[in-house]
Amino acid sequence: MLITGSGEKESLPGADENLFRDEGIILYLEDVRGRLTITMEEYLCGYLPLVIPVDYEPECLKAQAVLLRTEVIGELRRQVKQGSREVILRKDSYLTYDQMEEMWGSGYSEYQEKVRQAVSSTQGIYLTSEGLPIEACFFHVSAGTTRSAGEFLGQEYTYLSGVECPKDYLSPDYLSYAEYDKEKLEKLLGGSIIKLIRDEAGYVEWVDIASYETGENASFTGEWLRKKLGLSSPCFKIEEEGKKVIFQVKGVGHGFGMSQFSANEMALEGADYQTILSYFFQNITFDKYEQS
Repeated sequence: MLITGSGEKESLPGADENLFRDEGIILYLEDVRGRLTITMEEYLCGYLPLVIPVDYEPECLKAQAVLLRTEVIGELRRQVKQGSREVILRKDSYLTYDQMEEMWGSGYSEYQEKVRQAVSSTQGIYLTSEGLPIEACFFHVSAGTTRSAGEFLGQEYTYLSGVECPKDYLSPDYLSYAEYDKEKLEKLLGGSIIKLIRDEAGYVEWVDIASYETGENASFTGEWLRKKLGLSSPCFKIEEEGKKVIFQVKGVGHGFGMSQFSANEMALEGADYQTILSYFFQNITFDKYEQS
């Protein structure tokens, strides 16, 4: 058991069993009640089930655990550059034992073991490019291919090149629709959509909107529009039917890095986590931090 800043006790995945003895990287979880101190590996056991279905294949879960560890190490590096050695995270980025049991019910023991195995079997492993932690991007389902970073994110992300995800169309979440009243949509956006600029994978990089207030055109990212309208991804087509505007959307998520659905399909075909990650991220190195 670990103690929060409020004096309340909270059970943590792996803590009672003393499975994770690494003290090299300490994280802090905060909310209005106080601060919880936790090791990296303990944290990942509570973070992993928040971002991926735990009924996915073990090798897929391992790949996801490595990405999450890479993400946190990247944040630690940014904090060190700013003169701090603390990584402070929100408690809602982490599930306790009690929350997991409530979420999984009768499947609690099985799923918790899968999560712990995914974390412990990859303990300390993270991804680097040219000696630095990569931007460990992931999302749920692609629109058929992942996206190349290119000029949209910057040329320094050379390890993010688009790859085919031929089975993502099998996901029940692959295709979705959103319908808006045309007048209400234009009020929400402050004008009318006049142009969509797409990348090679078909995702919308930029949206040009003719502003009602200024009469001028303004450019916004496809990700901005996705969040503004609550779309599943920035890969969409627009059709008008009378006073209705219909968005046909492919995929779930931003499209950069690892498609979780494709990663699971690869695992079902026998790929291990290193093969999976090497497919979605090019010219990377599997590093491992030393335990103190």
